[in-house]
Amino acid sequence: MSATLEASASLGKLKTIIASHLKRIASAEDLPEDAELASLGLDSMTAMNLLFDIEDQFSVAFDESLLTPEVFKSCRSLHNALLTLI
Repeated sequence: MSATLEASASLGKLKTIIASHLKRIASAEDLPEDAELASLGLDSMTAMNLLFDIEDQFSVAFDESLLTPEVFKSCRSLHNALLTLI
């Protein structure tokens, strides 16, 4: 699989995971990539559960340096961090 296809597939999967944790988002298709996740209901507890699901679904481990508000700001920022791990 090309890097572009892999990135696209991982983004779709990530959006599905994120949407499942946000009460204000009905589906992955409703999740804008640059929307601030906090404004969509992401709080610290939800972020931790989201992190565990992402690590489990992608078989990765987020380094402590990636556990920042900037990384969890949007789907795009989370995806960019994820791409450094897969």
